[in-house]
Amino acid sequence: MYLRGQASTLDYVDILYGQGVNLGAAAVLRHCNILTNTYGLACHGPWAVDVASCTVQYNGVGVLLYGEASPVISYCNVLSSTLYDVQVDQARSVAMASIWWGADPPDPARVLDITFDMTRGDVDQSEWASSVVLW
Repeated sequence: MYLRGQASTLDYVDILYGQGVNLGAAAVLRHCNILTNTYGLACHGPWAVDVASCTVQYNGVGVLLYGEASPVISYCNVLSSTLYDVQVDQARSVAMASIWWGADPPDPARVLDITFDMTRGDVDQSEWASSVVLW
């Protein structure tokens, strides 16, 4: 599902067995299940993206950041991806607060960021949730 152009809001939506959600415009996602996709949530560009109370699970890549994306992602569950829970394909860093990563503390090997390649931005996981985020 590609969201381009006008700002969009997805509330109580299940996105299953596809490519995932590719955000190329301002968007708000609340109470969404994004499961078993090629990528769960792909954020591109400088648009205002606000994601909260969502579960991103069992995808190839859970969250893909590229094109200088700076989404606000908080109070979500991001876990059990085949490749990476987060993949940063840009120099810009992003903080993801109150996220349940499937472990307490989160496993840094589940995130492809500056830790593996100095050209990538950092994912700040310092304020993680200690258990599943209920919404």
